[in-house]
Amino acid sequence: MRFKDLILEGTKGAKWGKFHSAKCVSDLSLPENDWRISTLNISREKLTSLEGCPPNVGAMICENNLLTSFKGAPSYVNGQVDARDNKFINLRNVHFDLPIVEGPLRMGKNRIKSHVLGVILIEGLTDFTYEDTSVNIWANILNQHLGGLSKQIRQSRMYDCQQALIEAGFDEHAKL
Repeated sequence: MRFKDLILEGTKGAKWGKFHSAKCVSDLSLPENDWRISTLNISREKLTSLEGCPPNVGAMICENNLLTSFKGAPSYVNGQVDARDNKFINLRNVHFDLPIVEGPLRMGKNRIKSHVLGVILIEGLTDFTYEDTSVNIWANILNQHLGGLSKQIRQSRMYDCQQALIEAGFDEHAKL
């Protein structure tokens, strides 16, 4: 199910922060700095797509779904993105789908096997968590290279991170 369909049909458990009465996607088209949707909690809805999400939210919790990408996600998240326990196998071009996240990105219980460098290019990202201890090494390498106020600095850190991932034996992860 797509997020857009969930809104159009109505839902039992989705919580829209202070904006509880949304009945259609157009109701969620808010001005850029309107934070009525303080937390978009769409967990456990069997979502396969985030198409139709509002453009700006305070935080996005989309854990325990069937997501394989962030396509359609809000372009500005002023808090955490919790996408644990989904079906992600890579994070290819994640920085295009989630350009600004001013908080942590939580990806535990996914089977990410490649393409993680885009995480470095997400503006404002403070932390990346991947709670699988067997592969915590590559997540730690990512976290060492996060941050940077300008796009130029983030790009430079991405190349440094790529080198560190390759040196640690994570060639597949060292892709954009």
